[in-house]
Amino acid sequence: MGIIRVSNSFNFEKKIKSFCQLPRFEIEGLDEDSAVVNILDPELDLDEGYHRFFTIDLIDDIVQFGMPSPLLFETSETVPDLLSTLLLKINSYSLSGFWCLEEMDEEGSHAFVYIYNIPKVSLNKKQFDDIIDELIVECMVLEEMLDDIMTGRNDVEDDDSDPDDFLDPEGDSENPNRNNHEK
Repeated sequence: MGIIRVSNSFNFEKKIKSFCQLPRFEIEGLDEDSAVVNILDPELDLDEGYHRFFTIDLIDDIVQFGMPSPLLFETSETVPDLLSTLLLKINSYSLSGFWCLEEMDEEGSHAFVYIYNIPKVSLNKKQFDDIIDELIVECMVLEEMLDDIMTGRNDVEDDDSDPDDFLDPEGDSENPNRNNHEK
């Protein structure tokens, strides 16, 4: 009887290329452990020619996805406190992804980035598509909140404004990755 060898290899580049073959995506950069992918959907484009993109990094046995919000802050000190508090509260409702603040360029600009981690052994085409959809939804929700903050809706200009005014205490019924726990 012959020896059966089971390959335990994870070819990051091959997997990302196979997942991004849809006309929906364009790979901007790819190597053995990282990728930058543009989303080619005109309905998701923002003003001034900004196209949504996401990053994928292989970190040991974890594949980390990230999608930055389009709003850049000059420094971490210029990020509105209310916005940081809102995103921390949103993090408490999520079972899978989370918001973080990352430096985006050499000038020290910062942006909020939605991060999603998954074990590499669990990543398949359906999971990939679901994760990208979640990244998009979370960024769009943030953009709506920013619009509310900037236009003064929900009384966010008041010193007494409560970040919970922006959150659905019942959880996001459209997003199965939301944790619907009681406060």
